[in-house]
Amino acid sequence: MKNTLLMKILMGWLLLVSPLLIQAAELSVDHAINERYSQAVDIPIVVSAGDYVFGQLISNDAEVDLILLDDNVNDLAVQRKLINGEQGEHNFLFVATDLTKTLRLQATDDSNKSHFDYQLKIIRHIPKSEQVAPSQPFVSPTIAALADNIANNVSTDAIWATIASQGTPIIEEHADSDNVVMTFAYKGAKHNVRIFGAPASEHEFMEQLDGSDIWYKSFIVPNTSRLSYRLSPDVPQFSGTPWQQRVAILATAQADPLNKHPFPAKYAANNSSPFNYFSSVNLATDTHKYWQPQNNVATGSVQKHRFSSDILGNQRNIWLYTSANYVKNDPNNVLLLMFDGKHYTSKVDVPMILDNLVANNKIPAIAAVLIDNPSQKLRASELPDNKDFAKAMATEILPWAEQTLGIKSKPQTTVLSGSSYGGLASTSIALRHPEQFGNALSMSGSYWWSPEDTPAKESEYTAIKIATMPKQPVRFFLSAGLFESFYNGKVSILETNRHLQHMLTAKGYDSEYKEYASGHDYYVWQDVIADGLIHLFGEK
Repeated sequence: MKNTLLMKILMGWLLLVSPLLIQAAELSVDHAINERYSQAVDIPIVVSAGDYVFGQLISNDAEVDLILLDDNVNDLAVQRKLINGEQGEHNFLFVATDLTKTLRLQATDDSNKSHFDYQLKIIRHIPKSEQVAPSQPFVSPTIAALADNIANNVSTDAIWATIASQGTPIIEEHADSDNVVMTFAYKGAKHNVRIFGAPASEHEFMEQLDGSDIWYKSFIVPNTSRLSYRLSPDVPQFSGTPWQQRVAILATAQADPLNKHPFPAKYAANNSSPFNYFSSVNLATDTHKYWQPQNNVATGSVQKHRFSSDILGNQRNIWLYTSANYVKNDPNNVLLLMFDGKHYTSKVDVPMILDNLVANNKIPAIAAVLIDNPSQKLRASELPDNKDFAKAMATEILPWAEQTLGIKSKPQTTVLSGSSYGGLASTSIALRHPEQFGNALSMSGSYWWSPEDTPAKESEYTAIKIATMPKQPVRFFLSAGLFESFYNGKVSILETNRHLQHMLTAKGYDSEYKEYASGHDYYVWQDVIADGLIHLFGEK
């Protein structure tokens, strides 16, 4: 009797000091719960391990917790809160484990109300067995036809023969007439194929059509795209740093066997190995193609020299060019100084481009100084805004070139040019020595660069320099590629070139900026060098 009375007193006391825990009806997609509760309620939910659950809770009267419980419902310290002290309408979601059994709803506010209204419902419950990635429709009709043939055990030989006849990449119409579908295709790889270059910056993996040895990758790109690329079949995959894995793509990178436009074309014409050149595609209608041989064009002279710098303490190759009609004392003559000279005498034939521009009366007679790098390592230290290299350019290389060519340059008709780090050098050296270099022609300049230990907020070093220094007597032609929108976690070449152009405009500089549907690519730079020279020195 005493024990019974004691138990009643104890239970009454617990009800006064503890939340009243109620067992609610079972919750499911078909059964929402719209009830009143006191301080806490346990709601059974029938799920299996791996099930995906998405639901909604509405509690307008109180701040509440929604807790996901497992079999050990009393160990609240380790339970997951799906909703933490919120009022109003809130969504929740979780993936069930084999212990998931219950949802607990409890009030967290200090309200003196004895009951609260709530609505709880499951919007989606997807069993693990039904969680299948949705099939992606093929963007390319040609690839869709290949996939259909494979699925129906029909030979793909006829379709592949058409692809081979027309050449790759496959170009197809897009709903947006300003764009096309560009699809890269390869047949025969066993493990993988990657694209070195092309519209993406991350050397995309191609996808394999199930049940075949056909690999493909489609992009939606502007109908003015121009680019070069290689395909890398069966790239080795191994444990290593991201850089080690990334650089392995070069081990198998080669020209696309079905592409009909090798770059540089002269390498393929000499029956060179496909590992020695690229493939290209050019959809642009505004390209002048001054980089192609033209009939009845007088060729200028090119001489290779070895130059020693006392300031830099090293040696390098320099090529001197003069156009066919070059007259030394003509005040309209242009003098071009260009970095990465080896690439711009081989990969891109700058002397031929200059021959064609002069022959077509696009620019005046011109001399060029094509400056090579002693090494790749020194390139990375000399070109990015190096005051010693700038001094060597102004006090050693330019005077030597003038003496060797027998000319005297003027800053108004002297232009520095280069790509990537060379574009950065063109701008930085012109700003340091505008009394000698009055023009800068920058192609995809690396304006993401800043000196070591530069604060993150000042990472766009060149743009800040333009903003903070007095305006200099320098004209600019800047360019960037629409596909240069990513750069290894740093602010991109596209973005930083846009920012630099805005800064130049704000400071009142004579500056032209042009974007191309291309990447970080010598193929487009052979057009850019022509466009820049025409803008700076051609007829207005």
